Amino acid sequence: MSEQMKNNKYNRTGPGSNQTVFSMIADDKEIQETVNAEKKKKKATFDMDADLHRRLRRYAVDYDTTMITIVEKALNEFLEKEQ
Repeated sequence: MSEQMKNNKYNRTGPGSNQTVFSMIADDKEIQETVNAEKKKKKATFDMDADLHRRLRRYAVDYDTTMITIVEKALNEFLEKEQ
């Protein structure tokens, strides 16, 4: 094993190593199903006008909320009106 691999904390083997933990998680289908069931969100990547993004971020800070909460609410309201 190369010196670089020995010093890399992500490539260690033995009890308590990442490989051991990863293999236990991979083998435990109940854990995977629980994680997947709880994760009802999908990632979305899009470009937004820089000024709009700044205003959104500022609003979120001022009203102690998150940008995604504001965006989800706005999109839900928009889509409800469109139907």
